[in-house]
Amino acid sequence: MEPSRGPLGGHVIAGVFVFVGGLVLALSVACTKYKDFRHVLPFATQILFFASPIFYPYDVLPPKVKVLFGMNPLAGYVTAFRWALFD
Repeated sequence: MEPSRGPLGGHVIAGVFVFVGGLVLALSVACTKYKDFRHVLPFATQILFFASPIFYPYDVLPPKVKVLFGMNPLAGYVTAFRWALFD
């Protein structure tokens, strides 16, 4: 019987909280300094959402596309969370 990896999901969530906290601080500074930045932010968020491997597993991507998706900062967290809970 394989040991459960479910408790590792909490560590992944903690890492996501730290990442999102830093991102929010950086984006709030950018939004205050550059007033037009708030118009670009929804487009960047939507691209980041569709570039994250949420609805498809990371393993089904071709090797050239894996390199591009590896640059997404959320791809590692999503893959680790999926590994901890579902694999």
